[in-house]
Amino acid sequence: DYSTPLFAIDEAIVDLNPLGALDVLNQLHVYGYDMRRCARELLEHFRDLSVTRLAPGADLLPDLADEERAEVDRQAQKMSTEDLDRAFRLLIETETEVSRVPYPKLVLEMALIKLATLTPVLPAGELLDRLEGLERRLLGGDASGSGPTSVPTREKTAAPIRREPAARGQRDGA
Repeated sequence: DYSTPLFAIDEAIVDLNPLGALDVLNQLHVYGYDMRRCARELLEHFRDLSVTRLAPGADLLPDLADEERAEVDRQAQKMSTEDLDRAFRLLIETETEVSRVPYPKLVLEMALIKLATLTPVLPAGELLDRLEGLERRLLGGDASGSGPTSVPTREKTAAPIRREPAARGQRDGA
């Protein structure tokens, strides 16, 4: 396994583990690692994740060693393109803020907490598929067309729309 503090922070983020991300960041801080540099490197890494998610197997990241590229690919598959975009946008704001404040570690900590606790986005295509299935059931047939079903209640239709963290990145078309 490829293992660096940067990859460990990213792993904690994609696994929705804010305490793990904070622990690694604190270790970096104790060893004197520049928090501004850390924010920039996280931003660059999430860019790499996004590029890899968009075009897996393409050689769009030539500066990465094979082992690094394999780890980037593995992490990228854990998040949807929508979630990677949200993370990148948050990191852009964080990098800008970190460069202006007297306590950059605090800003970076709050960003890592937010990143590692973001509710995964349900891709629009999956949401539309679910709505179409609900519509079919309401019109008298279930999703398989095998016959009438009972009208779903709010509890039955609202709960499945939020995905569990482990399902991040599934069915997003890539």
